[in-house]
Amino acid sequence: MSEDLSVFEWRRKLHEALHGVGIEAADLEADLILRDILNLDAAGLILNKNNLVPADKTVRLTAVMHERLKRRPLAHVLGYTEFYGRRFRTDARALVPRKETELLVEQLLLAPLPAGPVLDLACGTGIAGITIALEKPGTIVHCSDLSEDALSLARENALALKAKVEFYMSDWFESVPDVRYAAILCNPPYIWLRDSNSLEPEVLFDPAMALFHENPPALYEHLLGEAKMRLVRGGFVFFELGADIAHAVLERAQKIFVNARILADYSGLPRMLIASTE
Repeated sequence: MSEDLSVFEWRRKLHEALHGVGIEAADLEADLILRDILNLDAAGLILNKNNLVPADKTVRLTAVMHERLKRRPLAHVLGYTEFYGRRFRTDARALVPRKETELLVEQLLLAPLPAGPVLDLACGTGIAGITIALEKPGTIVHCSDLSEDALSLARENALALKAKVEFYMSDWFESVPDVRYAAILCNPPYIWLRDSNSLEPEVLFDPAMALFHENPPALYEHLLGEAKMRLVRGGFVFFELGADIAHAVLERAQKIFVNARILADYSGLPRMLIASTE
């Protein structure tokens, strides 16, 4: 028989359990789990902290806690992630979106883009392209990916959010429309294949093809060169990258584009490349 615990007691239990297996954001995740299952906002957690959690919710909390303790990503356990104020479905079919993606999308939305469509290359969940389509109504957005699974998930997200996006199965630029883009956004696999055994357990739940490459800087150089040929005059590229390859990628980008710069993420690490043809 399960014990009757208050919201506050469950929060402490979740935090201790998650922290015990090495999850750094145990406090935040405990709150997110409780808010999801109890259908409360942040203020509601505080106002209801002394209330006992109902039996059916206790069962669900226990199940979610046990799944997270296996180091399955929280976005997989809950089945969604929040991005730009919207809820996107997430599961093992595509890479769990990173915080850097939201920063990169924000930079694109603020940039002085020329007229033309936008390409979300290797779109995964479709989170970036769909957000752009919803935030910039009237913009033609193309999303491409080589993975059928990823595209099926991206289509589900577009349908759920009523976003007008065109999807293409493509090995990088091979099968995307032969048009000139105002902006190309991409999160290529930027982790060295040799480092695949030294990562946090959660990362390995993502598709390997979205994570690893034998030579990430060389891949970026190839993609940036291809991207430049696909841009309109004054067009931009917005690429996520790993901090360890930022300098090498910037050097290559500066040989291809007139303007190229690296932006830091929330932790101050160099995680984004923005470049333009003018």
